[in-house]
Amino acid sequence: MREESAYSWMSNRNTRSTTLKPRDDRAKEIFYESVKFFDVVDDHFRPGILENFRTDHETLEHGTGGEAKRKGGLYG
Repeated sequence: MREESAYSWMSNRNTRSTTLKPRDDRAKEIFYESVKFFDVVDDHFRPGILENFRTDHETLEHGTGGEAKRKGGLYG
């Protein structure tokens, strides 16, 4: 039996996720191509880290024509 809550099952239903290494050039390439199809980009980095990797909201908004939605991380 899984140890996940019913809430977790309901809120994560029909969702997909992936993990990429942000320092890897190939991973960045994959990310920039894939982000065009994302509804939400979620992160768990402290503030300022995404700017270093050029995956901040402004960069994503420019690369996707303003369609990217970035959800703030839960750092802290």
